[in-house]
Amino acid sequence: MAELFVRVGKRLRVEEARRYAPYGLTPAQGRMLGVLADTRQPLRMKDLADILGVVPRAVTPQVDALEQAGLVRRRADPGNRRSTFIVLTEDGASVREALIQQRKLAAADLFAHLTDQQRSAMLSALEAIAGAEHRDQADSPPHVSGQSHPAVNATDPER
Repeated sequence: MAELFVRVGKRLRVEEARRYAPYGLTPAQGRMLGVLADTRQPLRMKDLADILGVVPRAVTPQVDALEQAGLVRRRADPGNRRSTFIVLTEDGASVREALIQQRKLAAADLFAHLTDQQRSAMLSALEAIAGAEHRDQADSPPHVSGQSHPAVNATDPER
């Protein structure tokens, strides 16, 4: 079962990458836009890296590319001159919405051959898995700067 799940995930990632390419973005950059879109407060680079589960130096070139494309901007932290916030621009928010639609289309294509009953069973199983992950995360120690991070909606089904 694990191998099949990995294969299906890979097919979805490949299709997602193909659909993101016309926007000049990778799925990793799309995920970054998603995290920024879901925030309730500005994020520092370190916080963004923590949420994405990568080292901070991996975030810098992605933010540089998104900034160059006009999808994010850096904003100085008024409380700490050495710190910078990353915020989504209006163009970034629009592209994020387009990427959500592209992801939905990629998933629809992938699962198109399933019957309604098979899709319903798969949805129930995936919701159970996602619910268990959410419960496990709630029981885990905080992961961002020593605090739980209220900036991101962890239950967002689009991520």
